[in-house]
Amino acid sequence: MGAVLLAALGEAALRLRFYILDRRNPYILKDLRRHAAVSEAYDLSLWEVPGVSYRKNAALELDLPDGERLEVRINSRGFRTKEFTAEKPPELLRIICLGGSTTVIGRTNEETYPALVEKKLREEYPDRDLEVLNFGVSKYGTRDVVELALRSLGYRPDLVVKYNGANDLWWDYFLMLKEKFPAWKRLAVRSYLFQILFPGALLPPEEEIRRQLQAGLFPSLEYLCSVLESAGARLVIVTFFRPDLSELTSAQKYYLDFNVRHFWGRQIGTIEFIRAEPYLRVLAVYNDVLRDFCRERDVPCIDLERSFPRDFDLYVDICHFSQEGIATAAGLIYEGLLENRLLER
Repeated sequence: MGAVLLAALGEAALRLRFYILDRRNPYILKDLRRHAAVSEAYDLSLWEVPGVSYRKNAALELDLPDGERLEVRINSRGFRTKEFTAEKPPELLRIICLGGSTTVIGRTNEETYPALVEKKLREEYPDRDLEVLNFGVSKYGTRDVVELALRSLGYRPDLVVKYNGANDLWWDYFLMLKEKFPAWKRLAVRSYLFQILFPGALLPPEEEIRRQLQAGLFPSLEYLCSVLESAGARLVIVTFFRPDLSELTSAQKYYLDFNVRHFWGRQIGTIEFIRAEPYLRVLAVYNDVLRDFCRERDVPCIDLERSFPRDFDLYVDICHFSQEGIATAAGLIYEGLLENRLLER
């Protein structure tokens, strides 16, 4: 009885500490994600079916007090990209970028990573007829992207750049893990004290994580690769951004923990992690699984995880870039396309 009371007191004290820190952390007070519904094209006014498809020709604008302007325009085909012809001209090199909110995100359509990659490619190849189209849709994971890729084949892409990570883990892997939890883990995951004292107890061993992720990802990626190849297109996989906690201050680490706890755990309602570490641990394995697939299938891999700078100002939470970070990612993806000689034909 005494142990139970002591545990209850410890849980209450820990939750009180988190409550106080939530209201003192400078990054939480800045509310770095305050305009995410617009910049990530997630506002309800933009959707035909929320989380599934955008409303054609939808638009949303937001003027901020500092003079900054946020603007989302969905084109006549239902994508946050410029208008384009369905029938691809013979000499046009068409690149389609697929992914979730981390692909569609940007202050304006012209400041998403696909648009910035196109700008860089046009500067590099001024005489080349090319375009980079943003087919990102917020909340999309790999399975959604495979279905979207199939619908996109009529546009005859030459390259399909796939960038996924967080949605695959939170909406698929962690939900699967939670459903398989025994009763004691279902209770334990709700305890702040348990997660602090036993931070690794809720996840399987690394090799089991790898096996589970391979079983979930490889069939979809294999199918996507084969379908694109049969249509004369090539798949390009980009590894997913992962913050390095060792590079951060305690306040910055706490902000990422807050993002995991409040956004993914409470608002989205996937799994109630109170720290970012479990997500980052699984994400490291996820990126290794992507690299393994690329090696085995001879698929070009742009290793964004390993090349992206660790500057905290370049991202606004555990997976979304700031506008400066979007530009940085675009530069690295552009360089990866050149290094892999993917524009030669």
